[in-house]
Amino acid sequence: MTENLGKQPAHLKSGSDVHLIIQPRDVKLFEALSHLRIVDREQAKAIADFTSLTRVNTRLLKLRHAGLLNRFFFVSAQGGKRAIYCLTKKSAALIGTPTNEIKRPADSFLLGDKFIAHQLALNEVYCACHTVPAAGERAVAKWKIFGGALSPLLSLIPDAYCEIRLHETTRPLFLEVDLGTEGLTVWNKKIEQYLNFATSGEFLRLFATSRFAVLVVTNSEGRLDSLRRLINKITAKIFYLTTFDRMRQQGFWNSIWLRPEGKEPQSLI
Repeated sequence: MTENLGKQPAHLKSGSDVHLIIQPRDVKLFEALSHLRIVDREQAKAIADFTSLTRVNTRLLKLRHAGLLNRFFFVSAQGGKRAIYCLTKKSAALIGTPTNEIKRPADSFLLGDKFIAHQLALNEVYCACHTVPAAGERAVAKWKIFGGALSPLLSLIPDAYCEIRLHETTRPLFLEVDLGTEGLTVWNKKIEQYLNFATSGEFLRLFATSRFAVLVVTNSEGRLDSLRRLINKITAKIFYLTTFDRMRQQGFWNSIWLRPEGKEPQSLI
């Protein structure tokens, strides 16, 4: 269904009897929401390749009126407010995916919701890695989230899994978004479980490849240093760390990633 929509836009009728032609960029946004569950306006703009905030605002309004998006308002712990959007049953059916809508009244306020804050941060990484430089034929080959533990042998639930590609080289990556709310004891357990997953053969059994890396994107340079020191006590391997500011300023694909030991940032591929 998604391919047909991309080639021949569908026509829908909203509650006000106004026809809406579903564009390929709408389908692209709906498909991203099937993974991400929510997006804010800036993320919708990046995902659907809008060139201005005026255009994305106009389109989001039309999709809401057609019953294809629900809107809520997220108020962060710091007091900032922004509109967020999710799929409806109607838009989920349109792309042939199970609905993952938020069970709250439209336009309600979500105050200090940790899930929303974390998901919006994860979305920022999604948008950054899907913004691929023209040179080098880089691409994101896969993006996956998990509803439970990776394996019956582990309680580990990564924030996401993706595969990035350059020419014939594909690199599997697990992603951890850190907003500074988890204690170092929790992180110590995560580090050990990722190592166990790498050395036990369980990753090879489940993913049919032998190696992976773990990306950690955190909210400050101080937190970055703390996590690097903690990880380096256990391993100097598999982990790559950066901050949201570094990613925003320099880009996901550039040399922004630090290993647990060493001073020189690296690129991933």
